[in-house]
Amino acid sequence: YFPIQVQGNFVLSDPQWISRYRTHHRVVSDFRKGHCFLAGDAAHIHSPLGGQGMNTGIQDSYNLAWKLSLVIKNLADSKILDSYQQERQSIAQNLVRSTDRAFGIIASKHKWLRILINTCVPIIIKILRPLIGNSSALPQRAFKAVSEIELNYRGRGLSSGEGSFRNKSVSTGDRVPFYPKRLEHTFGNNFHLLVFQQASTQIEVSNINNMTTIHQIIDSDSTKHIFDIYGVKNAGTILIRPDSYIAYRSDQIDMAELRLYFSKIGINLS
Repeated sequence: YFPIQVQGNFVLSDPQWISRYRTHHRVVSDFRKGHCFLAGDAAHIHSPLGGQGMNTGIQDSYNLAWKLSLVIKNLADSKILDSYQQERQSIAQNLVRSTDRAFGIIASKHKWLRILINTCVPIIIKILRPLIGNSSALPQRAFKAVSEIELNYRGRGLSSGEGSFRNKSVSTGDRVPFYPKRLEHTFGNNFHLLVFQQASTQIEVSNINNMTTIHQIIDSDSTKHIFDIYGVKNAGTILIRPDSYIAYRSDQIDMAELRLYFSKIGINLS
């Protein structure tokens, strides 16, 4: 049966060593207790199906590292660390649920489900493979899902903002979809403020703090696609976090409101 399924010349013999593998699906109730933080497998453990554990652990650390750095350097209040659990716990819970469900299907001993998995699914894949090969949309979608770069923090943690933007545009809490060339290699603890303006109504924007780099984007033929990607109609501001997620956005250029946001999340403006 095995050589037929894998279409190869294989011979199976008695194994020399067998070990029982137990899969667990758990998420801690608290990602933070005082000065103690949990990330990766210490915070959530699940079936290895899909290979999601490493990416989730890396993103846990990526989310927490820049916040810890700011607090250690006295550039932010410790309350900003509360956003770590607010942003990462629900993602871990959803991941554990989805891998548990998928593993249950794959490992099921139900007769008809086994027939479906072992017989029908390979036939369907074989039929669809030529169609999938001619389309880049599905592989790209699968890559974003497995790599977890399409996960977002909308409505949670540090995400804030208001205003009128074009439909289907990125929102606060989303991973930044595009970086102009001048933003490359400028990560670290820096925030990046994208200021969108019309040439006819351009105003001077003063810096907010030493942690924020301002990038003026004036509407023109060469920048129109940036306006479209971020959903900006005429003018506005987009604040990008050090971990490349959108923290704040507004359809107004209001530095006072932005300073209020920084103060609210615990960033020192002095």
